[in-house]
Amino acid sequence: ELKCRKVVPKLQSKSNTCKVTSLIAEWMMKNNVLSLIQSHVLAVSSTPKDSVEELSLALTQFSNLAEIKEQFEIQAAKAYAIFYWITINVKCDKAAWMDSISGALQVPSLTPVDILTKRETVSEGFSILFQALASHADLNAEIISGHERAGRIPGKDSMTSRFIRNEENAHTWNSVEINDAWVLLDCSYGPRSVAHGWQTDCSLSQYYFAVPPEQMIFTHWPQDQC
Repeated sequence: ELKCRKVVPKLQSKSNTCKVTSLIAEWMMKNNVLSLIQSHVLAVSSTPKDSVEELSLALTQFSNLAEIKEQFEIQAAKAYAIFYWITINVKCDKAAWMDSISGALQVPSLTPVDILTKRETVSEGFSILFQALASHADLNAEIISGHERAGRIPGKDSMTSRFIRNEENAHTWNSVEINDAWVLLDCSYGPRSVAHGWQTDCSLSQYYFAVPPEQMIFTHWPQDQC
């Protein structure tokens, strides 16, 4: 079982978290940076990588991108490249997710290598893979455990739903340290929209990178309530 590593108190105490989140959004819209990083990731995706470390290094080397030069830009670009690669290459294992809820089967292997090989996993797997790739890119990343709003579950009304703390809504996501601030993200929400039979929405994947804390709380409730 994954446990929250006390990231939430850091998020609350860092006064520049919201500022850095806004800076990331502004920077990625300038000079076509977002498209450049996405093109880089797509190029990396076209060639299989043998290990988590090799994939991480390939994703986070931006020597040909002149727009990425400052430390803040490098950290943000690395984190987004990893996030984007996961959202387009790893899908939600819906069958395993449903089985884990019912208790019928064990949760599939959640090692980064197995997730990378299989290319599908449950929410914990997305968080584990992001943290593993980030660690090889010299980024500090943490896993946050908690619950998601019941409306994210098919068949439930997202407008009137509330947080219900049970196995069905158990969820994990990540935070990554950028420019001395902990930034929130959830790699699983983009591919989960496809796996659950909802219409594909590329903007959904992008939205769940560097989400302002005051917006993230509407859909993600951390286990550590501090």
